[in-house]
Amino acid sequence: MPRRALFILLPLLLAAAVSAQAQSTAKPTAAGKWLDKRGHAPIHGDAAAGQTKSEVCRACHGQDGNTPVPTFPNLGGQRTDFLYWELIELKHGYRYQSPMTEQLAPLSDQDVRDLAAFFASQPLAHAHDASADPAAIELGERIFHSGDAQRGVPPCQGCHGTNAGGIAQRPGWPILQGQHPAYLAARLRAYRDGDPPNSSNDFIMNGVARGLDDAAIDGLAAWLVSRGGTQHQ
Repeated sequence: MPRRALFILLPLLLAAAVSAQAQSTAKPTAAGKWLDKRGHAPIHGDAAAGQTKSEVCRACHGQDGNTPVPTFPNLGGQRTDFLYWELIELKHGYRYQSPMTEQLAPLSDQDVRDLAAFFASQPLAHAHDASADPAAIELGERIFHSGDAQRGVPPCQGCHGTNAGGIAQRPGWPILQGQHPAYLAARLRAYRDGDPPNSSNDFIMNGVARGLDDAAIDGLAAWLVSRGGTQHQ
Protein backbone atom coordinates (compact mmCIF):
# COMPACT_ATOMS: atom_id res chain seq x y z
CA MET A 1 0.00 0.00 0.00
CA PRO A 2 1.42 3.47 -0.86
CA ARG A 3 2.60 5.47 2.16
CA ARG A 4 0.15 8.32 1.45
CA ALA A 5 -2.81 5.94 1.40
CA LEU A 6 -1.64 4.38 4.67
CA PHE A 7 -1.57 7.73 6.43
CA ILE A 8 -5.00 8.67 5.10
CA LEU A 9 -6.38 5.42 6.51
CA LEU A 10 -4.50 5.57 9.83
CA PRO A 11 -6.93 7.83 11.73
CA LEU A 12 -9.81 5.70 10.52
CA LEU A 13 -8.07 2.59 11.82
CA LEU A 14 -7.34 4.28 15.14
CA ALA A 15 -10.97 5.25 15.59
CA ALA A 16 -12.10 1.76 14.62
CA ALA A 17 -9.76 0.21 17.17
CA VAL A 18 -11.17 2.43 19.89
CA SER A 19 -14.76 1.66 18.89
CA ALA A 20 -14.14 -2.07 18.74
CA GLN A 21 -14.18 -2.28 22.53
CA ALA A 22 -17.11 0.12 22.90
CA GLN A 23 -19.43 0.03 25.88
CA SER A 24 -23.14 0.95 25.84
CA THR A 25 -22.45 4.18 27.73
CA ALA A 26 -19.30 6.13 28.52
CA LYS A 27 -18.03 5.71 32.05
CA PRO A 28 -14.93 6.32 34.18
CA THR A 29 -12.24 3.66 34.19
CA ALA A 30 -11.79 1.51 37.26
CA ALA A 31 -8.88 3.70 38.33
CA GLY A 32 -11.07 6.79 37.93
CA LYS A 33 -8.32 8.77 36.20
CA TRP A 34 -9.77 9.21 32.72
CA LEU A 35 -13.17 9.13 31.08
CA ASP A 36 -14.00 6.32 28.68
CA LYS A 37 -16.09 7.91 25.89
CA ARG A 38 -16.31 4.86 23.67
CA GLY A 39 -19.64 3.66 22.37
CA HIS A 40 -21.91 6.09 24.20
CA ALA A 41 -25.55 6.57 23.28
CA PRO A 42 -26.46 9.78 21.39
CA ILE A 43 -26.83 12.81 23.65
CA HIS A 44 -30.08 14.78 23.66
CA GLY A 45 -31.14 17.80 25.67
CA ASP A 46 -33.61 20.68 25.80
CA ALA A 47 -31.97 23.69 24.13
CA ALA A 48 -34.56 26.14 25.50
CA ALA A 49 -33.98 24.89 29.03
CA GLY A 50 -30.25 25.06 28.43
CA GLN A 51 -30.47 28.71 27.48
CA THR A 52 -31.99 29.59 30.85
CA LYS A 53 -29.20 27.66 32.59
CA SER A 54 -26.37 29.23 30.58
CA GLU A 55 -26.13 32.58 32.35
CA VAL A 56 -23.02 31.62 34.32
CA CYS A 57 -21.33 30.52 31.07
CA ARG A 58 -21.78 33.84 29.31
CA ALA A 59 -19.02 35.75 31.11
CA CYS A 60 -16.35 33.61 29.44
CA HIS A 61 -18.06 32.06 26.43
CA GLY A 62 -20.40 34.82 25.27
CA GLN A 63 -24.19 35.09 25.00
CA ASP A 64 -24.42 32.41 22.32
CA GLY A 65 -21.25 30.49 23.05
CA ASN A 66 -19.04 32.56 20.73
CA THR A 67 -16.46 34.30 22.86
CA PRO A 68 -14.26 37.29 21.99
CA VAL A 69 -11.57 35.96 24.35
CA PRO A 70 -9.04 34.11 22.14
CA THR A 71 -7.85 31.74 24.87
CA PHE A 72 -11.38 30.40 25.46
CA PRO A 73 -13.10 28.08 22.98
CA ASN A 74 -16.13 29.00 20.89
CA LEU A 75 -19.01 26.70 21.85
CA GLY A 76 -21.68 27.89 19.41
CA GLY A 77 -22.45 25.34 16.71
CA GLN A 78 -20.31 22.65 18.36
CA ARG A 79 -21.43 19.00 18.51
CA THR A 80 -23.93 18.20 21.30
CA ASP A 81 -22.18 14.93 22.12
CA PHE A 82 -18.74 16.51 22.21
CA LEU A 83 -19.89 19.38 24.43
CA TYR A 84 -21.68 17.04 26.84
CA TRP A 85 -18.67 14.80 27.40
CA GLU A 86 -16.31 17.76 27.70
CA LEU A 87 -18.55 19.19 30.42
CA ILE A 88 -18.73 15.80 32.14
CA GLU A 89 -14.92 15.69 32.20
CA LEU A 90 -14.88 19.08 33.88
CA LYS A 91 -17.79 18.38 36.22
CA HIS A 92 -16.22 15.24 37.64
CA GLY A 93 -12.73 16.66 37.94
CA TYR A 94 -10.91 14.73 35.25
CA ARG A 95 -9.34 18.10 34.45
CA TYR A 96 -8.29 18.81 38.00
CA GLN A 97 -6.78 22.18 37.13
CA SER A 98 -10.01 23.68 35.74
CA PRO A 99 -12.04 26.28 37.68
CA MET A 100 -15.11 25.04 35.78
CA THR A 101 -15.28 21.92 37.96
CA GLU A 102 -16.66 23.94 40.87
CA GLN A 103 -19.18 25.72 38.65
CA LEU A 104 -20.45 22.48 37.12
CA ALA A 105 -20.48 20.43 40.33
CA PRO A 106 -24.04 21.36 41.42
CA LEU A 107 -25.56 20.71 37.98
CA SER A 108 -27.53 17.55 37.29
CA ASP A 109 -26.85 15.30 34.31
CA GLN A 110 -29.95 16.73 32.62
CA ASP A 111 -28.63 20.25 33.19
CA VAL A 112 -25.42 19.33 31.38
CA ARG A 113 -27.35 17.77 28.50
CA ASP A 114 -29.48 20.90 28.19
CA LEU A 115 -26.45 23.19 28.16
CA ALA A 116 -24.79 21.09 25.47
CA ALA A 117 -27.96 21.14 23.37
CA PHE A 118 -28.30 24.91 23.73
CA PHE A 119 -24.77 25.79 22.66
CA ALA A 120 -24.91 23.27 19.80
CA SER A 121 -28.07 24.99 18.53
CA GLN A 122 -26.36 28.39 18.28
CA PRO A 123 -24.68 29.66 15.10
CA LEU A 124 -21.00 28.94 14.61
CA ALA A 125 -19.34 32.37 14.56
CA HIS A 126 -15.94 31.91 12.97
CA ALA A 127 -12.99 33.58 14.65
CA HIS A 128 -10.67 35.56 12.37
CA ASP A 129 -6.94 36.19 12.24
CA ALA A 130 -5.98 38.75 9.62
CA SER A 131 -2.31 38.54 10.63
CA ALA A 132 -1.92 34.84 9.79
CA ASP A 133 1.13 34.04 7.66
CA PRO A 134 0.11 32.54 4.29
CA ALA A 135 3.02 30.10 4.52
CA ALA A 136 1.79 28.91 7.91
CA ILE A 137 -1.73 28.47 6.53
CA GLU A 138 -0.36 26.42 3.64
CA LEU A 139 1.62 24.21 6.03
CA GLY A 140 -1.41 23.69 8.25
CA GLU A 141 -3.62 22.76 5.31
CA ARG A 142 -1.08 20.22 4.10
CA ILE A 143 -0.79 18.55 7.52
CA PHE A 144 -4.55 18.58 8.09
CA HIS A 145 -5.28 16.84 4.79
CA SER A 146 -2.17 14.68 4.29
CA GLY A 147 -0.46 14.39 7.67
CA ASP A 148 3.31 14.16 7.96
CA ALA A 149 4.52 10.64 7.21
CA GLN A 150 8.10 11.31 8.30
CA ARG A 151 6.97 12.40 11.76
CA GLY A 152 4.24 9.78 12.10
CA VAL A 153 1.41 12.33 12.02
CA PRO A 154 -1.83 11.09 10.37
CA PRO A 155 -4.19 13.45 8.50
CA CYS A 156 -6.53 15.32 10.84
CA GLN A 157 -9.38 15.12 8.35
CA GLY A 158 -9.92 11.45 9.17
CA CYS A 159 -11.59 12.36 12.47
CA HIS A 160 -12.53 16.03 11.97
CA GLY A 161 -13.79 16.16 8.37
CA THR A 162 -12.37 17.55 5.16
CA ASN A 163 -13.15 21.17 6.06
CA ALA A 164 -12.74 20.59 9.83
CA GLY A 165 -16.53 20.78 10.11
CA GLY A 166 -16.93 17.41 11.80
CA ILE A 167 -18.14 14.00 10.62
CA ALA A 168 -21.74 13.01 11.34
CA GLN A 169 -20.76 9.44 12.24
CA ARG A 170 -18.30 10.71 14.87
CA PRO A 171 -20.33 13.07 17.07
CA GLY A 172 -17.88 12.79 19.95
CA TRP A 173 -15.12 14.54 17.97
CA PRO A 174 -15.22 18.35 17.74
CA ILE A 175 -15.75 20.80 14.92
CA LEU A 176 -12.47 22.72 14.57
CA GLN A 177 -13.19 25.17 11.76
CA GLY A 178 -13.20 28.83 12.78
CA GLN A 179 -11.99 28.12 16.31
CA HIS A 180 -9.69 30.64 18.03
CA PRO A 181 -6.10 29.89 16.95
CA ALA A 182 -4.66 30.70 20.39
CA TYR A 183 -6.97 28.15 21.99
CA LEU A 184 -6.27 25.49 19.34
CA ALA A 185 -2.51 25.97 19.56
CA ALA A 186 -2.57 25.74 23.36
CA ARG A 187 -4.57 22.49 23.28
CA LEU A 188 -2.28 20.92 20.67
CA ARG A 189 0.82 21.86 22.66
CA ALA A 190 -0.73 20.39 25.80
CA TYR A 191 -1.37 17.12 23.95
CA ARG A 192 2.16 17.11 22.52
CA ASP A 193 3.94 18.00 25.73
CA GLY A 194 2.41 15.22 27.78
CA ASP A 195 -0.63 16.75 29.45
CA PRO A 196 -2.22 13.77 31.27
CA PRO A 197 -5.07 12.32 29.18
CA ASN A 198 -8.54 13.05 30.53
CA SER A 199 -10.41 10.70 28.19
CA SER A 200 -10.10 7.89 25.68
CA ASN A 201 -10.07 10.51 22.90
CA ASP A 202 -7.09 12.19 24.54
CA PHE A 203 -4.98 9.05 24.23
CA ILE A 204 -5.40 9.28 20.45
CA MET A 205 -4.63 13.00 20.40
CA ASN A 206 -1.53 12.56 22.57
CA GLY A 207 -0.16 10.17 19.97
CA VAL A 208 -1.09 12.37 17.01
CA ALA A 209 0.35 15.56 18.51
CA ARG A 210 3.64 13.96 19.53
CA GLY A 211 5.02 14.49 16.03
CA LEU A 212 4.00 18.15 15.74
CA ASP A 213 6.63 20.86 16.16
CA ASP A 214 5.74 24.49 16.94
CA ALA A 215 5.60 25.47 13.26
CA ALA A 216 3.16 22.64 12.51
CA ILE A 217 0.94 23.53 15.46
CA ASP A 218 0.86 27.22 14.56
CA GLY A 219 0.17 26.30 10.93
CA LEU A 220 -2.75 24.06 11.85
CA ALA A 221 -4.22 26.77 14.08
CA ALA A 222 -3.81 29.37 11.31
CA TRP A 223 -5.45 27.16 8.69
CA LEU A 224 -8.33 26.10 10.95
CA VAL A 225 -9.28 29.67 11.80
CA SER A 226 -9.44 30.42 8.07
CA ARG A 227 -11.96 27.64 7.42
CA GLY A 228 -15.60 28.05 6.55
CA GLY A 229 -17.57 25.54 4.54
CA THR A 230 -20.06 22.82 5.35
CA GLN A 231 -20.30 21.23 8.77
CA HIS A 232 -21.16 17.65 9.75
CA GLN A 233 -19.66 15.92 6.74
